[in-house]
Amino acid sequence: MQVLIVYAFIAGTVAGTYWATIAPVCAEVVGLKDLPAALSITLLNLVLPDTFAEPIVLEITDHTGKYLGAQLFVGFAYIAAAMCLLFLKAWKIGDLERLAELEAKSVNTLSPTPSAEDAEISRLEEGRVNTGSSFMKRLIMCRKV
Repeated sequence: MQVLIVYAFIAGTVAGTYWATIAPVCAEVVGLKDLPAALSITLLNLVLPDTFAEPIVLEITDHTGKYLGAQLFVGFAYIAAAMCLLFLKAWKIGDLERLAELEAKSVNTLSPTPSAEDAEISRLEEGRVNTGSSFMKRLIMCRKV
């Protein structure tokens, strides 16, 4: 009974945050112009897992006769979702670092003739130059995005 209470407390505090934060997170990632399309694609991607998760768990439970397999299935699904969010955070930190680099470079270039710095800025804008910290460092970085 105590385990169920602990689970209810932990799951209850975070379960509803998805529905409250999905629109702002999508707006931050894709911008307001593409928000309706991003939300519809995101919610459409939820159809398959929501449709097949219960039959998968029921089959696991029927074959084993215990709930351990179902619990492991759900646990690994949450771990996979957390890894996706971790990669999204690392990407967003890198994107913010790249934008800060672009702003710093564009303030310094006011000459009408193209220079080496202008070429570097155009490469940065195209995303071909890696700026800032490495991807692995951004994965573990504790920074608000």
